[in-house]
Amino acid sequence: MSNINIFCKVDCAIETSKSLLLIRLKEYEIQRDELNQNSPFIPFWAQKKAEKCFKEINLKNHVYEINLEETDMQTLKDEGKE
Repeated sequence: MSNINIFCKVDCAIETSKSLLLIRLKEYEIQRDELNQNSPFIPFWAQKKAEKCFKEINLKNHVYEINLEETDMQTLKDEGKE
């Protein structure tokens, strides 16, 4: 879980001092800005291509899991254990 998620879910629920929460939020904002400035620029086309590949990999894995389950069910039927 990222620091900002922990901040939103835990710190905001526990901490009662609004000023302390604002200070922490500003620190995270500065940290985010530094990361954005130091990270390389990713062209839009490259981002879309990576998203497409990621979806294809997930679809292939999902199909594999389904096929594996069907194979296991067929094996059980063949062995008379179902």
